[in-house]
Amino acid sequence: MSTLTLKELSAPTGEVIKIAAGKTLDLKSQGSVTMPTGSVLQVVAVNPSGYASTVTYSSTSLTPMAQITVTAKSANSKFLINWSAEWGRDASGRSQFLLSDSYSAGVNNYSAGNHLFYSHFGNYHAGGGFKMLTSYSYYDESKTLGVGASVTYYIFGGPIGSATDTAYHQRLQVMEIAQ
Repeated sequence: MSTLTLKELSAPTGEVIKIAAGKTLDLKSQGSVTMPTGSVLQVVAVNPSGYASTVTYSSTSLTPMAQITVTAKSANSKFLINWSAEWGRDASGRSQFLLSDSYSAGVNNYSAGNHLFYSHFGNYHAGGGFKMLTSYSYYDESKTLGVGASVTYYIFGGPIGSATDTAYHQRLQVMEIAQ
């Protein structure tokens, strides 16, 4: 094995630096790589189990429909969170949608104002029960995590009024984006 030490690697205008067929450029095992701003550094995803609850949006007994923990690969990254599901309720009316980066049992994130995103009409239907395929995305620019630090994101539903909220076929995905 040979070692080539360079200060800069460049190609003439209009040319591309290529790696020979069948060869690998290993950027992980030695040193570090600085990715351009906007590069996706990692994608973490979970498929939470089905959720059904009659606990209302403002109750201190409300628990998350889904959650995911991401460990930062780079400092000061941004995170794109996407939740999708077959979301429903068994009666007409509305349910909240709330995304938070913290949760403590016995504390209601809505009442405490502890959320990154909130909608009082996250799931609304005027006539009878229903289910719908839905997806919510949020770009979290608030983090200043160091490499190896973690954040957990929580998704909450919660009927407003009397109903049962359900969420099936859930997918919660987070992309870490370099800055």
